[in-house]
Amino acid sequence: TVDVGTSVLVGSNGLLSRSSSSLRYKKDIMSLKNRNDRGNILTDDIVEKILQLVPVYYSLKDDSSNTRRIGLIAEELVQLFPEFTVFDQEGRPDAIKYDQMSALLVYAFQEMHDAYAMLDEKYASLYTKQQQQEKEFKIFNEKLAAVCDRLDHMTADQLGTICEAVGSSF
Repeated sequence: TVDVGTSVLVGSNGLLSRSSSSLRYKKDIMSLKNRNDRGNILTDDIVEKILQLVPVYYSLKDDSSNTRRIGLIAEELVQLFPEFTVFDQEGRPDAIKYDQMSALLVYAFQEMHDAYAMLDEKYASLYTKQQQQEKEFKIFNEKLAAVCDRLDHMTADQLGTICEAVGSSF
């Protein structure tokens, strides 16, 4: 039996088919992850292309109730992702395969999550280095203050002797 939630698709030939995601119906499966190792499935810049998509509110011209909808424009999508565009019999963009785009959005989210995790790791490393440098700077300032304090209590002759010794070492 078919679950009530199964999507039905209309092919360009007018035939109906159901949308199936089961492994038993698929072949030539390649992960979007590691796509450069297995052949470029879509593009090398999937996330960048998704960021170029412009979601819009719209109403259908033949909808007398003027129901407000949200989606993408097929003529714009075809420029970035032709594989998610349905064409009419004259070859014009006609509809969008939204059911297939969800997997792409999951991939984009994973890519952005990976980038965030990498940046978070770099931030943690830089923060640790900064904390260590602050400790070292504090110790240096304490030592410098001690040297300045000792210099303040020296006579001119003692300072002259130190300057001569320092000057001869260079």
